[in-house]
Formats: sequence, structure tokens, C-alpha cells
Amino acid sequence: MTPGWFALVFAAVGFGAFVQSATGFGFALLATPPLLLTLGPYTTVVVILLLHTIQCALVVGHERDKLEPGPIAPLLVGSLVGTPIGAVALTRLDPAMLQGAIGGLVALSGALLLAGPPRPLRAEQTGFLVAGFASGVLNSGTGLSGPPVALYLSNQGWPRDRFRIALMTTFLASNLAALTLFLPLGLLTWEPTRVTLLLAPAVLLGWLLYRATREALSVLHRDTFRIVVGVLIVLAGLVSARPWSWPIFVGSAR
Repeated sequence: MTPGWFALVFAAVGFGAFVQSATGFGFALLATPPLLLTLGPYTTVVVILLLHTIQCALVVGHERDKLEPGPIAPLLVGSLVGTPIGAVALTRLDPAMLQGAIGGLVALSGALLLAGPPRPLRAEQTGFLVAGFASGVLNSGTGLSGPPVALYLSNQGWPRDRFRIALMTTFLASNLAALTLFLPLGLLTWEPTRVTLLLAPAVLLGWLLYRATREALSVLHRDTFRIVVGVLIVLAGLVSARPWSWPIFVGSAR
């Protein structure tokens, strides 16, 4: 990885940590594309999970007083059930197929985020289980846990602070479960650990930037922030889904 490309990856990770600290999601969606073009799908998934775990622990540890265990219990259960399925899929799927799937999921998630007004479901607890299960499968299989839960809670109209802490707690539990499964599967090796150590300061900087600007962000209209992040996610997904179409970027990353 060249110094210039590392700087780009570092900035993407820091920005992803900032966005997720502010909104409750977006870290993996924004940090995955440059890592995917640099490291390939398998190492990227492990690095994203390790960095995401650090970021979630920072937020949940600092804002644990806002946590409501009861409402998010079905999310946690569904996520933990889905995690082993995704972990096994990660070891069985073709790398090119997995890379395309990750990029496609990123782009689709951004498009859904930009879609029309929410339509809350009445059977909320069932929805929690389904969203948590899908999040667990995606988390251990692709490193992208955010889309199902973020879209569901957004659709249900949860207030911002409640939304954020529910997401981050679910992600933290799912990440820890996935990483535990990665050990016997031989996926948690030195290479992703080394990359994580190099990029961990970016996560801390992103979180600190949020802490410094949270008062200003509180007055930003929710729809404005959603649109900006949604556009960035769609563009990032389109690039990462077809890296073979971008030989200049791929060549410079290695």
C-alpha cells in the first residue's frame, strides 16, 4: 500500500467513525470500499470488524446511560443467530463474487437511505428479529452489519439518540460474536491485526471529532445529513463493486 493510498484509507476510516458516532451507522459502508480495493474481501471483512468493534466500544462505553436493553433484545438475539451463518459463508464463497456482493450491498443501502418517507411496521418485535438476523449474517459474512438494522429503525421512526445507541450496542455484540467464530476458522491472522493497529488511531480521531462537533451537528436537519451520507454510500458502493473497471486505482493501492 502506497503512502498516498494509506492516507486515503486512513481518512475514510476516520470519516466513517465520525459519521457512525453522529448517526449510529455508516462506518463499514464508508470505510469498506478503499480497504476492499487494497486488501481484498477476506482481510477487509476482518479489519472492518476489528475497527468497528473499537468504534462501537468507544460510543457505547461513553453513552451507556442511554441504553434500553428491553427494546433491543430481539435485535441482539437475531444478530447472534445470524452471525455463524455469515461466518461460514465467508469461508465458502468465491472472492470475486463476495467483493461484488459487498459493493452491491453498499450501493443498495445508500439508495434505500435516499428513498421516500418511512412506513412503520406494527409488528415491531418480529421486525427486530428479522433485521437483527440479517445484520448478523451480513456482519460476519461481509463486515456490513448496518443496513438492515439502520433501515428498519429509521423506518420505525426512532429518535436519534435512541436509534444510535441501539445500533451501536447491537453491532458491538455481533462483532464480538463474529470475531470469536473467526478464531477457529483461521480468519483472525496477523495481517488484519497489523492493518487494524495502523488504522485504529483514525477511529479514535473520528470519534473525538464527533465529540467536538456534536453540539453543531444537533441543529443539522436529519434529512440533510441523511441525503449527504446516502449519496456518499452509493458512490462508494459502485466503485468497490467493480474494482476491475478501475485499474489505475487498484494498481496504485498495492
